[in-house]
Amino acid sequence: MKKFRIIASKSNIYTGQVKKLKNESKLPTEILYIEDLIEDKIDLLKVENSIVYFLCCNSPLVPKAIEKIEKYSARIINKNYLENNYQKLYVQELLQKNGIKIPTIYSYDENMSINFPIICKENKHEGIIAQVYNMITLTRLFSKFNSKDFYLEDSIEKHSEIKVYFVGEKIFLREAENKDKELDEICKKISIALDDLEVFSADIIQNVEGENFVIDVNPATGFYLSNDGRKYFLNELTKK
Repeated sequence: MKKFRIIASKSNIYTGQVKKLKNESKLPTEILYIEDLIEDKIDLLKVENSIVYFLCCNSPLVPKAIEKIEKYSARIINKNYLENNYQKLYVQELLQKNGIKIPTIYSYDENMSINFPIICKENKHEGIIAQVYNMITLTRLFSKFNSKDFYLEDSIEKHSEIKVYFVGEKIFLREAENKDKELDEICKKISIALDDLEVFSADIIQNVEGENFVIDVNPATGFYLSNDGRKYFLNELTKK
């Protein structure tokens, strides 16, 4: 019988999402910690004939974990994306190259001229995000953190912000299946641009002119804001 294995991290405080996936799964499901896997504290026969889903994409241990799991007959969701261990800035650049609208992004230079407010983002998933309104605040921020670990993003005057969930070409909003054709097209483009990403959530800002800009892609979604998306995802696992 097929099994579902969720790979989490001991440093992840969002355990509610992990538990919901486990409790609602229709397959025999177990949560494994990536730290234990890397330290050989887990019998990897547990992943034999399993579907594996990483909910710790920000961990630098992910490529090593994939290398270990690949020796067994396991199917790793989002494998192509995860083994590249993409940083957020590179993801945004890939989206832009593939014709997907994103806010203007750039790296920090202390001599640069900046139109405030701007969004300052740590270049890793689940990193620090701050809206900064002047150079004094930005200088203080980078006195505590290395500016090379961050990138800057133009702040867009937004009409609305949308969270979308993508599961094998099916798209869900907070509590319903998506009916917006433009959002559907954006998500399919994201999937193709990011190594045929199978499952993800995306944050999209719609400006006052009605244009959609992708500001974040999360390849390790717990479907926190979409019960329908989570149920569909878990149901699809039984068919694979």
